[in-house]
Amino acid sequence: MYICTHLFKSMCRQLRDKSVVNLDAAQLLKEKNYHYCSSIHCSYYSCFQAIKFILLSNFKINEQIFEARRITSPSIKRGTHDLYIYDLYGKLQSENLGEDAKNFKNSILALQTLRVQSDYKPVKMDKSHSDHAYNLAIKIQKILKRIYKYEN
Repeated sequence: MYICTHLFKSMCRQLRDKSVVNLDAAQLLKEKNYHYCSSIHCSYYSCFQAIKFILLSNFKINEQIFEARRITSPSIKRGTHDLYIYDLYGKLQSENLGEDAKNFKNSILALQTLRVQSDYKPVKMDKSHSDHAYNLAIKIQKILKRIYKYEN
């Protein structure tokens, strides 16, 4: 179990705060600067940081043990982001939140796909892609805030 110290709580709040800033940046980048790829990136990371915040603060996940599990377990074939996403998805399912779990998983995986295309693929990203990513991020954040009762 992770000992909840003042430093730990501060680090968790920083993740939550970064999530808020990234969502704001996503909106500004797509609306004011027309930087659609960067907006998609920020939309995704706002959600990933919220996921990580929830797992660290609500479920007291020890980040080092969590990462070590991914590296040492032959049955886990996921990257770090997928591990966090699927861990939270599993927690939603175990709390009998089937519809929320399904909506969360479908939305975050769609957003993750957009982020990978935007960051790494030779695919043109336009305003419709950026708007879609931002709307997915808003949907994900609403689900998570409603269930885990964290505020900005």
